[in-house]
Amino acid sequence: MSLRRRALVLAATLLVGGFVHAFLGGCSRGEAEVGTAAEPPLKRVRVAQVAAATGERHLQLSGVLRAERRARLGFPAGGRLVARPVEVGDRVEAGALLARLEDDELRAAREDARGRRRELAARRTQSDTELRRVETLAKAKAATPEELERARADADVLVAAEEAAAARERAADRRWSDARLIAPFAATVTEVLFEPGEVPPAGAPVVALSGDGSLEVALEVPESALKSLEEGAEVSVELPALGAEVRPGRIRSVGRAAAGAGALFPVVVALEPAPTRAAAGMTAEVSLPLGASTALLLPVEAVVDPGGRNPAVFVLRNAPPDGPGDARVERLPVRVGTLGEGGVEITPAGPGSGSDLVAGDRVVVGGQRGLLDGETVLLESRPGDQP
Repeated sequence: MSLRRRALVLAATLLVGGFVHAFLGGCSRGEAEVGTAAEPPLKRVRVAQVAAATGERHLQLSGVLRAERRARLGFPAGGRLVARPVEVGDRVEAGALLARLEDDELRAAREDARGRRRELAARRTQSDTELRRVETLAKAKAATPEELERARADADVLVAAEEAAAARERAADRRWSDARLIAPFAATVTEVLFEPGEVPPAGAPVVALSGDGSLEVALEVPESALKSLEEGAEVSVELPALGAEVRPGRIRSVGRAAAGAGALFPVVVALEPAPTRAAAGMTAEVSLPLGASTALLLPVEAVVDPGGRNPAVFVLRNAPPDGPGDARVERLPVRVGTLGEGGVEITPAGPGSGSDLVAGDRVVVGGQRGLLDGETVLLESRPGDQP
């Protein structure tokens, strides 16, 4: 090989080696840059401490005063209404006439039944006289046994006929009486539903009454409070219309069935004694005792989606005991309870969920946006923060 040719080969070799060295050096620098790239910063959160809800719990609900004795009266049979001498707001005594149906036919049937019963009574009296006369003749051997037996049979038939006529008379009297609405107790008329000339159907309410005397409070409670209420338990009732007067009361009944899914349960509270100035229809604020609280108390802002289907909180795990630092968060589903001055009460939403949360734990109250279960965060607040 000539000297010139050797020089060209050497130059080519050096050039290729330079390219390879530059390429490998660039890759090494790239790898070093990737390995030393800055990791994304941790999310900064604020936390507060979980507290135990203490003391007796009370549920404040609004109800309506109503009379202990109430009635919605109607006629057992249909007919044309010819009289209704009462109006809404009228006060009536027991036995007062409230309404009357057309009763000409009923009165005629009543008189006919009464006349038939009187006729049979007269015939039975005559038959009894005849029976005694035949018995006297039979003792004197002046009447045959057959005549005595026939007289007794006639008397028995008339007795049965008179009893049947008396039953028909009572039925006619009852039908005639049923054409009248009579007040069963002293009361105030609260509603009239038919006017004279109209034809109310059988059983339809015509007049509603609110009785004098004792009052009670009707209210409805959610199912979460139902298990804490007992019949006979003492409650306090506030009457805003009477200057916020507070009266003692007692739970008379607790409904164990609601009108349907999601409906509230009826509860009746008796006032003991009834306020003299109170009237049916007034608003009453009832404080129901729910017993000692076993819930936890959190700031409202600690609950994610509090009004949705899946409320939850982020609780710190592996957090430093003092001062700021980083920690892992765990998302725990909870059930939101009563909102009070110190925060919102929560209870577990099921096994392995909010039941893992205890008083003294720290929960995130700021910075939850985009936070994920198991994510590591940087604390801003101190562990002694209170809700």
